[in-house]
Amino acid sequence: MCFVGIDWAEKKHDVGVIAEAARKVAHLRVTQTPEGLAKLGSFLKELAPLDQLVCLLESKHGLLMSALLEAGGPL
Repeated sequence: MCFVGIDWAEKKHDVGVIAEAARKVAHLRVTQTPEGLAKLGSFLKELAPLDQLVCLLESKHGLLMSALLEAGGPL
């Protein structure tokens, strides 16, 4: 299981991934654009099966949330 923390911002999002053993696995910064969010979806799918990820967001609306849900994201 990996935990994905997403720091939401108006123009960009910082994504940090931590494994169960509390070790940092990956970091990514994406723009608040369809291309940036597609990159985020691909990034998450490469890390682990989506049912093995838990996403934590500070926002529950907008393009970021919609993109994660449409990708079958772990919300």
